[in-house]
Amino acid sequence: MKVSLMFKPFDGQMKYPDMEKRILDWWEENGIFGKLRTQLADKPTWSFFDGPITANNAMGVHHAWGRTYKDIYCRYKAMKGYNQRWQNGFDCQGLWVEVEVEKALGFDSKRDIEEYGLEKFSLACRARVDKYAERIVQQSIRMGQWMNWYHEDGHPASYFTMDDNNIEHIWHFLSVCHEKGWLYKGHRSMPWCWRCGTSLSQHELVDSYKEQIDPSCFFRCQVEDRPNEYFLVWTTTPWTLTANTALAIQPEANYAKVRLDNDTYYLMKALVEKVMPKETELIETVPGKELIGLSFHGPMENLPVQAEVTRRTVAWDMVSEEEGTGIVHIAPGCGAEDFQLSQDIDLDIIVPIDDNGYFTNRMGWLKGKHVRDTAEDIRQDLETRGVLFRWEDYEHRYPFCWRCKTPLVFRLADEWFIASDEIRAPMKRESAKVKWIPEYGGLLMQDWLSNMGDWGISRRRFWGLPLPIYHCEDCDHLNVIGSTVELRERAVNPDMVDALPELHRPWIDEIEITCEKCNKPVNRVSEVGDCWLDAGIVPYSTLNYLPEQKGIEGTLRSIRGPEAEQDKKNQRIDESANQQINTWFPADWISEMREQVRLWFYSQLFMS
Repeated sequence: MKVSLMFKPFDGQMKYPDMEKRILDWWEENGIFGKLRTQLADKPTWSFFDGPITANNAMGVHHAWGRTYKDIYCRYKAMKGYNQRWQNGFDCQGLWVEVEVEKALGFDSKRDIEEYGLEKFSLACRARVDKYAERIVQQSIRMGQWMNWYHEDGHPASYFTMDDNNIEHIWHFLSVCHEKGWLYKGHRSMPWCWRCGTSLSQHELVDSYKEQIDPSCFFRCQVEDRPNEYFLVWTTTPWTLTANTALAIQPEANYAKVRLDNDTYYLMKALVEKVMPKETELIETVPGKELIGLSFHGPMENLPVQAEVTRRTVAWDMVSEEEGTGIVHIAPGCGAEDFQLSQDIDLDIIVPIDDNGYFTNRMGWLKGKHVRDTAEDIRQDLETRGVLFRWEDYEHRYPFCWRCKTPLVFRLADEWFIASDEIRAPMKRESAKVKWIPEYGGLLMQDWLSNMGDWGISRRRFWGLPLPIYHCEDCDHLNVIGSTVELRERAVNPDMVDALPELHRPWIDEIEITCEKCNKPVNRVSEVGDCWLDAGIVPYSTLNYLPEQKGIEGTLRSIRGPEAEQDKKNQRIDESANQQINTWFPADWISEMREQVRLWFYSQLFMS
C-alpha cells in the first residue's frame, strides 16, 4: 500500500517570526488558553506565585530569560493535569519607578520633585507604571508566555503592588508588628543616597559594592598639651573628618613612638614600615592601653560645630592591623560601627550633612557645599593648617545606590524598623523545610537569616507605600492604622477618607486621626515603605486574605475602582478568603534569580 503525503516545499529560509505569529494568532482565534483553564478547573491544584516584574521600563533580556523558566514549568504542570492561578504581577512603587520618572522629567534631586509638585509627580509615576505594564504584557504575549493577562471585560488581570488592596494588606502586617512590639523608631547611622535623599536597608546593600578609586588621607592630630607630638590617622572618606569626635586604639596591640624630622608620631608598630618613610626613627614601643583616654586636637576643629566636642582616644577591638595606621578616625554621625561605639561609651555625635548631601549651617566654611565636591577643599584646608601628612588615591570596594548608582554615604538618621530577633529562629526553621534548587540557595538564606539586622522599612521618598504610622507629638504615643476601615473610624474627618482617590501621597497625608491615648489630632509620618514590603505581601494580597482584626474582613479597596470586585467575580474557583489561602498558599514553586534570596524570598518569609 502506498501513502502519498503532500508537503509544502521547504525553501531553506525559515521565517521564525512569521511562524511564531501564526501560532500566536491560532491560539488567540481558537481560545486555546481559555480552553486549557476550563479543562483543568476541577483538577488538583498547583500553586505558583509570580515574582513581580517592575513596570518602569520595557522588558529586558534578563526578564525574558526568567519568564521562559516560569512559562516552561507552568506549562509542564498544566500538561500533567494541574489547575493553576496563572497570575502575573507588577512591582509599581519605590525608587525603581521614581528614578525613571525623574529622568524623564529632567530632575536631579528630591528638591526638583518638591518644586514640581507631589501630586503631579505621583500621577506621573502611576502613568509610567500603566504604560510599561501594558508594554510588558504585550512583550510577554509575543514571546509566547501563557498567563491570565486580561479579564473577560478587557481589564488587566495582573496584580499591581500599587493597588490599595496590596497597601491595606501591608498596613495589617505592620499593625500586627506594632501589637507584638516589633515596630520602633531607631536613631542610627544608615547607608544613605544623597541623590535620592533616603536611607537604604541592609538587604539593598549586599550586592551594591564595587571597586572605586577615592582619595585617602593620612592626617595628624596633636596630643593635648604635647607640642610636636601627634597621633597619625588614616581615612578613605575625608569629608567625615568634619564629624570626628574620637580616635580608636587597639588596646592589646603595640604602638610605636617614632620621630620624623622634628615631630613625634604614634601609630601601630606593625604598620610603621608600610606607612612611614625609611628615615623614620623608632623612639620606643608603647602598649596600646597606655594611649587610651588622651585628649587631642581634632583634624577640623576650626569648624564651629567642633567647638562643642570633647575629644579623646578610646579602646576598640575592631581596629585593624592590616591597613591604615592602627589609629582609627571615629565619626559617629557618619558610620554604623562608629555610631554603635558612641552608644557604648558615650561619645559626642555630629551629623555634618543634610538629606541631600549638603553640609549644614553649623559647618562653617563648608556650609552649603555638597559632599561630592569638597575633597580638594578639605585637602587644602588640612595642608594649610599643618594637619595633612599625606594624600593619595586608594582603590577599595565602596557601596552604591542600587537604583541610581550614586556612591552612598553613611549618615545618622531617625528611621522606622521592624525588630527581627524574635522571628529569626522560626524563619530559619521554615526556610530549612524548603527544597532549594540548587541547594546552595538554602545555605545562602540560612546565612542571611543568621546575620540579618532589624529591617529598616522607611524611605524618605514620595511614590510608595504610605506607612500607616501616626506618632503623637503631644503624648509620644505610637498609633498604627491597620485598615481603611480603622482609618475612617479614627479620622478627624471621616468624609475625607471616603473622598480619597487612592492611598498614596499626597492625598493620604491630608488625613488626620485622633490619638487613641490623648485624643489629640495626629498626622501621618511622611515616610513611605521599603518596596520589598510591596512584593513580600503578594501571597496574601492576591488571595484577598486578611484575618479578622480591626474591622478588616470584607474590605477591599482598589485604585482601579470596581475592578477589584470584578477580579473576584472572574476568579475561576469561587472560594472564600480562607478557602483561597488553604488552596493556594503556600506556593508549590517560585523561581527568581539568586539575588532574590535576600530580597523577595526573604520579604515573603518575613511577612508570612
